[in-house]
Order: sequence, then C-alpha cells, then structure tokens
Amino acid sequence: MPQGEPYENGLKYVRDPDDSYVGSENVPLRGGKGGTWEGGVRVPMFVYWKGKIAPKTISRAVSTLDLTATIAHAAGMKVREKKHFDGVSLLPWLTDAPGQEKFPTHLFWFGTLGDVAVQSGNWKLRLSHNTFLFNITQDPMELYNLAKSHTVGGPQKVAELSLAAKAWTDSLPFKHSCGNGCTLEPIRKSTQLCLPRDYDGRFAAFAETQPAGLLQTPIKSLEHMCWPAPLLGKLGE
Repeated sequence: MPQGEPYENGLKYVRDPDDSYVGSENVPLRGGKGGTWEGGVRVPMFVYWKGKIAPKTISRAVSTLDLTATIAHAAGMKVREKKHFDGVSLLPWLTDAPGQEKFPTHLFWFGTLGDVAVQSGNWKLRLSHNTFLFNITQDPMELYNLAKSHTVGGPQKVAELSLAAKAWTDSLPFKHSCGNGCTLEPIRKSTQLCLPRDYDGRFAAFAETQPAGLLQTPIKSLEHMCWPAPLLGKLGE
C-alpha cells in the first residue's frame, strides 16, 4: 500500500495489488478476464482504512457497483436512495457495524463474447452456445456441469435462473448475441492428453485452502489435473 499522507488515513480499495493480475489466467479457476467463468468474475479485493477497519476476511461476491454506495456512506451520506445507487454499502460489513444492507438475491455478468451468467446463492448458471450449471460453493473450479442432473434439481434450477437472466438482459440498453467466439470454451477435450509432465499443482493447492469436505473433487484427483481442466461429469442425469 502507498505510505504517508494523504494515503495513511483514507479509505482505499485495491482490486489489483502491485498490478500483478494480468487478467488472462486465474488457474485453477476456469476462464479469465472478460468472461463469465469464475476465473473472470472471482477477483480478490483489499480494503484498508486505518483505525476504522480491523483485519478480517470476508468471503462473498460483491460488485464494483457497491463501491459508490460504500464511498458515499464513508463520506457521511447516511441516507442513500436506491434510485441513485445500483449497489449497497459494504461499510457496515467491513466495520461490523449495524445497518447491514441486504445484498441482491442475484448477481449478473455479461461476457465480452456475449456469454451471460447469473448467480443466486450457491448456484451459477452460465449461458453461451452451451448451458452450464454449477454449485460454485462445492465446485468453484466449475468441474461438474449439473444442468441435466435430476438428483440436484438441475433442470428446474436452469429454468429458474434462465428466466432471471432473460429479464436482466432484456433490461440492458444494448444487445450482444453470443457469437462464434462463444465456442472457444476453456474446457479440455477428451482428445487432449493430460500427461504427468503437464500436471498443474495449483488445483490441489487451491483445494487445500478450502474447508475440509467442502469440495466435490478429492484433492488426490486434483493432483493429476491439467489446465484447462475437463468437465468431470454430469452427475445424476
């Protein structure tokens, strides 16, 4: 972080510390900047405000749209009319203060190639030339497409989230169909070999940072994973 005045006591957001994030690779998450895979939308953010925010970690999805409301709140604007702010103030969450606003029930993303994604709770629907449904709490690496899994109610969840996605895209002031680029999915094909020399240790290393028993894929299996990763199956069809 920058040192000294005027940096020392102000509220600062850092989404890309030291310009280290190049945007093109976020292994072991799938995809990269500009896309709607987790590798394109799951980016760390640091917030610093000396004497105001205690060291802590918050694990939840937020949007840059929340920053305007947060900065206005930090500047003393106690009443923030919803019609003027698309996001919510993160300040009560950061400072453990009362007045925590409810986050939207759905988050939406529009990819540069025309792909669309919507997240609600644990579920994320991604629409390109194909339909993908992931439980991103248990499967943040997007390895299991559950769109057709009747065991988890995949078809019903696809229908529900598709309606939400359509309502959102219909509200946008532009239209961008999913063109030929949408076929360039970062998914390893069955014809692409994954040899021991190509194993990528970042899959297992990421899994070791997650709570025990949370992920669908055992760490031992991830030790033999190559990037881009394949889809490991459509469970419960």
